[in-house]
Amino acid sequence: MPAHSKRSQALDDRICERLADGIPLRTICRDEKISHVTVATWREQDKDFDKRCKDARDKGFDAIAEGVIDIADATDDYRIDGRKVPRRERDPQRDKLRVWTRLELLKKWDPKRYGDLQKHEHSGKVGIEQLVTESRKTDAAD
Repeated sequence: MPAHSKRSQALDDRICERLADGIPLRTICRDEKISHVTVATWREQDKDFDKRCKDARDKGFDAIAEGVIDIADATDDYRIDGRKVPRRERDPQRDKLRVWTRLELLKKWDPKRYGDLQKHEHSGKVGIEQLVTESRKTDAAD
């Protein structure tokens, strides 16, 4: 059965819910056993679904950003070889990498909200007349 025949309102809702939780689309598609290309086609064909996905993805970026705080504050426990790792045994370098990776991805995915702000300010006046006058002075001195 082709993947496109699996589409339903329930599947659309699951995709959007999981995107809003910060789960990458490829992971969602792998779990649902559908191609990410198929979902891209659905989005192209259905503008309402596309908007829902974009809105969910924005919420998901916020969820990822909030998760960064959890990692940095060591509030989330994780498991190694099936054993829960207490906070005091956590690897700070691993946590630093997890935070850095998420922040770098957020900068790429949503630079307006998560990118580094760079302001360029100019003070004073530089008009074309001033540039021409300065250029003539330089030419006359040579």
